[in-house]
Amino acid sequence: AKAELQEAFEDMKKVEILDDRERASERAAEAARDQAMMDSIGLRTRAGEPAAIRSPDNAGRRRAASPRQGEDRRPLRRRA
Repeated sequence: AKAELQEAFEDMKKVEILDDRERASERAAEAARDQAMMDSIGLRTRAGEPAAIRSPDNAGRRRAASPRQGEDRRPLRRRA
């Protein structure tokens, strides 16, 4: 019984190690995707383009550039 318990414990430990490796792999892939997105934003910003943040929620849509410091967000009024 003790040997069976030891064997079951070793098997459980192997499964835990495999799960840990899988989670680490998923985290590394996510970090690589995040870094690629940040690099892309940085390159567009350096090129003078407004940085568009793409995520699964807004893929394909560009976010409007925010006004520069000192600029007003309100539309201009026409003179009568």
